Amino acid sequence: MPQSTIVLIILGIFIISLLLNKWSFGITGITTCILLFLFYYKGDIGAAFSGLTNQVIFLMVGMYGLSAAFARTSLLKKMQNILNSLQGKKGSFSFSVSSALLFCSETSSQAQ
Repeated sequence: MPQSTIVLIILGIFIISLLLNKWSFGITGITTCILLFLFYYKGDIGAAFSGLTNQVIFLMVGMYGLSAAFARTSLLKKMQNILNSLQGKKGSFSFSVSSALLFCSETSSQAQ
């Protein structure tokens, strides 16, 4: 069986597994990596998991972690209430942009 067919079958299993939502995303992803390692890379474990060490992956994990932590604070509810009260009023867009810029400047100053 050609390798492209094997990869497409594994991709199909991955998509169906995500749509069924029987297992968590982590188990589905790791299982897919293991299946690719077993059937496609044939012994080269470095190549099978090389995509997990990309810098963008670390950035996305950090962003998801920050958003999950931020979602559990009372500050988010306050900002939602302010934005809901400004809905349809003049200046709501400028408030949204200025609060986003303020948040970005705070996180960049804390990183340095």
